[in-house]
Amino acid sequence: MGVKVIQKSYAWKYEMYDGILLFEYIFVNVGNKTIKDVYLGFMLTPM
Repeated sequence: MGVKVIQKSYAWKYEMYDGILLFEYIFVNVGNKTIKDVYLGFMLTPM
């Protein structure tokens, strides 16, 4: 597809923040075509 995806996640060591998990995504166009439209979906299954 010509897209490189970098995912980072952040969490805290303190128990009061156990339920919070942050994600950062970086999308890099490594192809030679311009990306005009982007659709992003995210699914999370709670445990």
